[in-house]
Amino acid sequence: LFLASRKVTKAVQWASTLEDTAEMNVAKQVEKGKSNFGGCEITGKTLGIIGLGAIGRKVAFAAKALGMTVVGTDPFLSEAAAKELEGTVKVVATKEEIYAEAGLSHIPVFVRAGSLIPMESGLSYAQEQSDQPFEIHIYPGEDQSFVYYEDEGDGYGYEKGIYNRILMTWKDKEKVFRISEAKKDIKGGLKGRTCRIIIEGSDQDECADSCNLEFVYKGEEEEIPCSTRTTGKKQR
Repeated sequence: LFLASRKVTKAVQWASTLEDTAEMNVAKQVEKGKSNFGGCEITGKTLGIIGLGAIGRKVAFAAKALGMTVVGTDPFLSEAAAKELEGTVKVVATKEEIYAEAGLSHIPVFVRAGSLIPMESGLSYAQEQSDQPFEIHIYPGEDQSFVYYEDEGDGYGYEKGIYNRILMTWKDKEKVFRISEAKKDIKGGLKGRTCRIIIEGSDQDECADSCNLEFVYKGEEEEIPCSTRTTGKKQR
């Protein structure tokens, strides 16, 4: 839970590269850079548990003690175990009910195979610049495409043709991602951004780092192989 809610691994890797310099010692570098590895609080979040045996119940009690809402299911749950969980776990009949159990701040989305979904990190206003990679989530199974539209986000420049329609496609058989040219220079646009391709639903042992491939979009048409059986870190 803590590894999922905090960027612990990345923080450890970053901290191991730090050395004292004339301008700044390690302690000051950590203080300055630690905000890049924040996450979310697990208190108030919902945890779904499939299987409420001895271990599942211990996890449920621990999560409840940390302030989480716990929802669980187990087709073989005994009456004694169910009574033990009263007041701690909301027991539902199926795992699908767990997936859909959410607060107002979270919307469950069921994505079919053959979807391509671009995602931007949360921004507070139209002109805000994100320092995070632009994510392209690919759900393999079929060929797919998405037209990403961008403009300046302010004014009426789009009426004069100052916008981009960037075509993103995924060829499932070839495991190739393609992105088209950005014909206009849009302030804060995708051109020049680091993009991260995330292949969802892949076997992590097979896809290794190819499930999380980064490249810098130069505004030019580009084709990127993303074989889920290629191992080793990929960055373009």
